[in-house]
Amino acid sequence: MARFVSLDKIKLGITEEEVEEIKSSSDYKIIKDAIRKLGCILPILVEETKKGRYVVVDGKKRVIAARELGLEEILITEDKDELKDWINKLVKLDPELKQQILSFIKTKNLSLRRAEKLLGIPDSTIWKWQRKLMKQKPQTPKWLTILQYIDDEPKSISKIAEEMNVTEEDVKDMLLLLKAAGFVLYQDGDLISIISRIPDDWTKFLTQPRTLKELTEKFKVDAQTARVILEVKRREGWDIREIIVDGETKYFLSIRDEKSAPTFQGIIQLPFAIISDVHIGSTWFDEGAFSNALDIVAERGINTILFPGDILQGVGVYAREDPDLAVRNIDEQIQLAVDIFESYIPENMSLHFIMGNHEYAVKSKTKVGFDPILGFVNKLSGVRPDLDLNYYGLDATLVISNLVKIETALMFPKMPRFVSFESPSLLYMMHGSGQGAYAISYPAQKILRSLPYPANLVVIGHYHQLAHFKIEGVDVILPGTFQSRSHYFIGKGSVCQKGFVILEKEEVGSEDNIPNSRLKVDLISL
Repeated sequence: MARFVSLDKIKLGITEEEVEEIKSSSDYKIIKDAIRKLGCILPILVEETKKGRYVVVDGKKRVIAARELGLEEILITEDKDELKDWINKLVKLDPELKQQILSFIKTKNLSLRRAEKLLGIPDSTIWKWQRKLMKQKPQTPKWLTILQYIDDEPKSISKIAEEMNVTEEDVKDMLLLLKAAGFVLYQDGDLISIISRIPDDWTKFLTQPRTLKELTEKFKVDAQTARVILEVKRREGWDIREIIVDGETKYFLSIRDEKSAPTFQGIIQLPFAIISDVHIGSTWFDEGAFSNALDIVAERGINTILFPGDILQGVGVYAREDPDLAVRNIDEQIQLAVDIFESYIPENMSLHFIMGNHEYAVKSKTKVGFDPILGFVNKLSGVRPDLDLNYYGLDATLVISNLVKIETALMFPKMPRFVSFESPSLLYMMHGSGQGAYAISYPAQKILRSLPYPANLVVIGHYHQLAHFKIEGVDVILPGTFQSRSHYFIGKGSVCQKGFVILEKEEVGSEDNIPNSRLKVDLISL
C-alpha cells in the first residue's frame, strides 16, 4: 500500500560521490523541476530492512530532489504493480494532471522511454494519454478543490466526502496528493485540518501587488504551497492577476475591470442560441421558462449558447432592490445557478459567458476582487465536465466561421477591376447599463459608433427586450430576459419581455452566383 514515510528513513545505498554525479546530470534537473511544479506525486519503489528503514530500488533521483527541495516525507511502495494502479487513481482524481505531465514532457523534449524512466510512468500509458489529449478538456483538479472544504475548520473524512459527493477512499487519496504537493496536514482522530491556514485579511493584503516571498511570509507557507493557494482562490472566483515589476512577478486582486478595445477571442458556428438576463436569485426568475428554452434548444439540435450577462441577480446592484431578491447571499446565488445549469443544460454544449452589470456590481462592491461569473463557471465545470465553458470578461468578439459574407474590393485602380472574396462574420457581445431610451435602437446606435472595427452582428444584454433590427447593415440582437418583472425597470416605465433568440443560417445566391450565407433570426417569446 502506497504510504508516506519520513525521508530520514530512506536509504539510497550509494556513495556521496554518486549523489553528486546524479545532481550534475540533466535528467536530475528535469526531475527536480517536475517535483517543484507538481510535487513528488509518484511513489518510489523500496525494500524494507530489518531495522525499519527503506532501501531505494527505483527512484533515487526523486529522493535526492525531494531532500534538496526541503520535503520532509515521500510517498513509497513496495509493490511494483501498485505504481500502475496509483497512476490510474491519480489521473482519475485530477484529469488536468495528465495535461500537465504531457506539457512537461513536451517542453523538455523527452522521448517516451526517457519520460518513463524519469517520471515512473509506463511509456504505453503516456502514449495513450497523447492519443486522447486533443479530445479532452482540462478539468478542475479535485485534490485542489478539497482545500475549500477543510481550510476553515477541521472536518471528518466522512463529512468532506459527503460535501464533495465522493467516496471516503477518494478523500483519503486526495489528502495523499495534498501531502505530496507539500501541504502540511494535521489529523486528530478522524478530523482533518491544514496547519498553514490562509489569514482572514488575505484579500486586503492582495489589494497591492505582492511578491511570492511576501506571500509566503504572510501565509506562513512555502513557495509551492503559496502558488497552489493562489490557484485554489482563482478557481473559487477571486480575480487574482499577475504583473512583472523589475523582472519579478507580483500578484494582486483586480478590483475593477477596465474597459479596453475588444479583441478576437473565439470561434463559433451557426446555429446557436442567445440566452440573456437569467437573474438567478431574483424573486421573479422564471425557472420554468428557462427549462422550456433549453428543451427547445435541444430539440433544434443546437450545441452552442451565448450568455451576454446577468446570469445572477447579484446583491447591492440598485436602490430598493429588496423586493427583487429571493436569495440575498452571492455565494448561495452562485451555488443555485450551478444547480440549475447542472440540471437543465443538455449534454456536450458549448457555453460562452460575459459579465453583466449585476455581476459587475458584486465585484466592485460586495466582495472586492471576487468575480462571481468566474466562480460560477469554475464550479459548473466541476459538476459538468462534458460542457465546453468559455468566459471572456466584460465583452467578447467571436468569429462566426460558417456565416460567410461576400466582400468586394477595388484592385489595380489604374485598370479598374473589382474582386469578390468571402469573409467570415464578426459578432460582438456586450452587456448594457442604465435605463433604456425612447427607442430600443438608441443604445445600439451609441455602441456601434464606439466600435473600433465593423462588426456584422452585435448582441446586447441588459435591456430585457426581445428584438432584432438593423442599423446601417449591422444586425443587432436584444435577447430578452428570464426575469418576469423588475422593480428597477418598472420604475423606468419598461416592461420585461421573456424569451430568447435562436440564430440559424440560410444559403442564398449572389448576383455573380457566388455562394452566400444569410442570417436567420428566430425571436422566441415565453
